[in-house]
Amino acid sequence: DNYLQINVKNSSATGSASSDLVASANNGNESVNYIDMGINSSAYTNNSIPVLGGANTAYLYATGNDFVIGNATASKPLRLFTGGTANANERMRIDGTGKVGIGNLAPSEVLDVTGNVKFSGALMPNNSAGTLGYVLQSNGAGASPTWVNPSSVLNSFSWALDGNAVAANREFGTTTNF
Repeated sequence: DNYLQINVKNSSATGSASSDLVASANNGNESVNYIDMGINSSAYTNNSIPVLGGANTAYLYATGNDFVIGNATASKPLRLFTGGTANANERMRIDGTGKVGIGNLAPSEVLDVTGNVKFSGALMPNNSAGTLGYVLQSNGAGASPTWVNPSSVLNSFSWALDGNAVAANREFGTTTNF
């Protein structure tokens, strides 16, 4: 039931005070090749680094090459949470097989989202944004969908806007008593 705890506290409540633990590479300094974990003071106001700025903002960042965060134990997930430490507050998980769940503790696909998804860019199956007016067509399980001209699909199955070209009489509606 023992543990080691290192407490670093900066007692200054000035506009640029923070408390940090920093590790540098052999070629690192205060500008490059280091990792920094810290928290700003209650009066922190440095606007030159807005993503890290703000009173009581806690941070973990690096200026080295790759920044690696992971779990090296086989089949164990990387879990991200907000709002408390209960399982209900887990927001994203990358499981041991590489599947990403957003709002989902047990993702069953490479990306498994529970909830609404909002796009602000193009949907890009096979790296293609499609053509204006085209629709996505399923190509079956395990295959990427493709963009198709709706008239190529609809003209053979249904009535199209402004009519269809047909070679013989066609029925409209049901052909049974139901």
